[in-house]
Amino acid sequence: MLQPFEEKTGGQSGTVRPARRRKGWLGYAGPVFAIGLIVYAVVILYGMATRIDPRAIGVAIGNIPAWRVGAALALTAISVVSLATYDVCAVRFLKPSQSIKTFYAALCGGIANVFANGLGFPILTGATARYRLYSMIGLDLATVGRIMALTWVTMWCGLVFVMSLALTFGASDDKMLLGSLEADRAAGIALFAILMGIALWGGQGRRVVRLGGWQVRLPSTSILLAMIAAGGIDLLASAATLYVLLPPDVVPNPALFMITYVVAVLFGNAANTPGGIGVFEATIVTGLGLAERPDIAAGLILFRLIYFIAPLAVSIGVFGVIEWRHRRQLRRQRCV
Repeated sequence: MLQPFEEKTGGQSGTVRPARRRKGWLGYAGPVFAIGLIVYAVVILYGMATRIDPRAIGVAIGNIPAWRVGAALALTAISVVSLATYDVCAVRFLKPSQSIKTFYAALCGGIANVFANGLGFPILTGATARYRLYSMIGLDLATVGRIMALTWVTMWCGLVFVMSLALTFGASDDKMLLGSLEADRAAGIALFAILMGIALWGGQGRRVVRLGGWQVRLPSTSILLAMIAAGGIDLLASAATLYVLLPPDVVPNPALFMITYVVAVLFGNAANTPGGIGVFEATIVTGLGLAERPDIAAGLILFRLIYFIAPLAVSIGVFGVIEWRHRRQLRRQRCV
């Protein structure tokens, strides 16, 4: 039976070596790009830090209305719940031999994705946490790898979905991304049509897509739509968290803000810094053309505390409790 992610075999030996050579040259692009992003972030944030009095930032944090902080906390909770559904969608598609309760899959997804968001290096953080949690109930490494691959698909589906909405409904005469209002809307409609087309096409039987050395069996239409919704809600909620914390007079129309936020998330992931720290903030500041003001710095700092640090602290605590209970259960089994 074809697995959702199955490596292809075979091929001419004479074609392998050139492919590996090209891959080796391309392997330098990622680290160089990441270093460039970090240097860019240091320059931008250093300039911002030297022109703002730290005491003024503290005062600005205290002046943020309580309702905005409460809204940011609620939106963060919505985002974390959406992150948790990533694994629920993946488990329902894969249907592993071991029975996995929906709540446990959501717990694994929430913890692993928060770890990846807050600590960076998702292959080392989120993947490790996800494998540890699923291995407690007997899942093997290959199955956990497929779950993780599907969570990445969910994230990208959400990115494309949100970009399509921003370009289609948020374009205006004074805020254009592609040079004209018509081009923005056409690009947004095209992205949405492609995404929905894949969802509908994937549900027609056992569709298989070949990606490099892998064969990917597409989920059903209902699962693909659920993945798009989960990824989209997560991204919209996280962006809205920052939106409510920034000063109202500096935030542009929501569409431009959303596009800038998506780019900041991608750059932060590419830099592999914990939570995209530095790179994310620098991209937001330059992308939105924000001035060096204490209230802007206050919003960015509070966003990092609410959206990254707080969920990470809670996830570490929950992960510790799960680990402790698992070890206690193992000790009891040995004593029987």
